[in-house]
Amino acid sequence: MADNRPLEPHGKRDLRYDKDTGLGVLTRKWKVKGKYTKVAELPTSVKRDFETPDEEFTTYLLNQQYIDGTESPDGEVSILVEVYIELPADPETLIQSGSDVILYSDNGLKLVEQRFFCRRTHTLTGTVGTTVGDSGEINGLYLSWNGFTERGKVSAIVVKRWAEAGILSKSFGRFSDGVRPVTVVGQGVKPTVSGIISNTEIGNFEGFQTWTVLAFQNAAGGEPTSGAIPTRQIYANFQYPGIANPYTKIVDYPGVTIRFMDIDHSPQVTVPILSTVKVTYQTSNVMPALDYPLWAPKEWARYDATWIDTSDQPQSRGAGIRGYRAATLPSKSISHTSAALNLAAPFGSSVPVGNTATITVTGGPEDPVGNTYVINKPELEEAFTKEDGTIIYKLVQVIATIPPLS
Repeated sequence: MADNRPLEPHGKRDLRYDKDTGLGVLTRKWKVKGKYTKVAELPTSVKRDFETPDEEFTTYLLNQQYIDGTESPDGEVSILVEVYIELPADPETLIQSGSDVILYSDNGLKLVEQRFFCRRTHTLTGTVGTTVGDSGEINGLYLSWNGFTERGKVSAIVVKRWAEAGILSKSFGRFSDGVRPVTVVGQGVKPTVSGIISNTEIGNFEGFQTWTVLAFQNAAGGEPTSGAIPTRQIYANFQYPGIANPYTKIVDYPGVTIRFMDIDHSPQVTVPILSTVKVTYQTSNVMPALDYPLWAPKEWARYDATWIDTSDQPQSRGAGIRGYRAATLPSKSISHTSAALNLAAPFGSSVPVGNTATITVTGGPEDPVGNTYVINKPELEEAFTKEDGTIIYKLVQVIATIPPLS
C-alpha cells in the first residue's frame, strides 16, 4: 500500500529493534513544501493521526511526529519526522520489557518486578493479593502492585510487582486489663492475625503493597470476647457499715438503781481488703448479670424510742442512722419498766414507777462479713472497635469475700 501524501522522502527509513522487547521502531523523514515549526501547522493532507499504521510495516503505528527544521537555501522546505512503533494487534497482549528484577526484603522475602509494553488501550487485569501458577520467578508469589507507569498517545508501560507472602514485622503492646494490641505488617497478602481485628491499613514498601493489621488479643492470643482473661489480686478499699446497738447501763446509787438506756454507735471503718479483679469483654452494650451481688446498701438503720416522762406525758423519739446497720436484724430492742428503787432512764430522762421505756433499732444492710460481693461500681466502657465498626465493651468487677475486722 503506497503513501499517497504529497511528500518526498528525506533519506532512507531507519528501522531498529528495542533490545528489551524485541519490537521494532521505524523512523521516516519527509520533505514538506512550506516553512513550518510544528505539526499542527501542516496541511491536513500531510499530517496523520496517532496510531495510523505504516504503509509498509502495517503492524507499526504512528507514535510520534515533529518538525526537524527546514531545508533548501530559502528555507521553504520543512522536514517532518514520523516515528512508528511495533505493537501487538490485540490491546490486551503484554510484551515483557527486559528481565524480571528480583529483590529481597530485609527479612529475606522475595520481591519481583516486571515491566510490559502494550497498546495504550490495554485494560489492567489481575487482583492485588492473588497468586498465579507460573514456572518462572513469580511462581507462588502474590500480585502486589499493578498499574501504568507510562501511558502515551499510542503505547503504555505496565508494571507488575509480585511479593512472597510473609510477615515484615510484628510488634506487641503491653497488656492492659488482660488485653494487648498486636501490630503485624505483611506483604503479598493480608496477614492472618488471631484475636479481634481492629484496623487494616494498606501501605507501600519500596513500590510493593503492604498490609498493616492491628488486632487485640487475650493472653492466649485469642479473641478477648471469647477467651478467658486472667484475674489478678489487689487490695481494694471497703467500708464496713457502722453498728447501732441499743444498750442498758445499770448504775447503783445510794438507795436507788438507775437503768440508763441509749444507743451505742460503733463507727464505720474503711480498710483495704484482698480482692480479685475480673475483666470481661462483650459486644453488647447491655450490662450483664454480675458474678456476685453488688455491695451498694440502699437503706440504713433507724431507731425508735417511747416512754412516759415525770410529768406523766408520753414521749417519742426516732431518726435514721446513716451508714449504720442494726446490731441484730431485722431489729433489736431493749425495754425496762420503772419500779421502786429501780428506775428506767432512756436518753437520760426519768420514767415514773410503773411506766415502761423502749428503744428499738431496725434495718440497715446485712452483716457483710463472710459474704462475697462486687465492691466496685461496675461500668461498661468502650474498649476498642472492630474493623467493621462493632464496639467492644469492657466490664471490670472487683470481687471480695469480706473478712472480719481484726
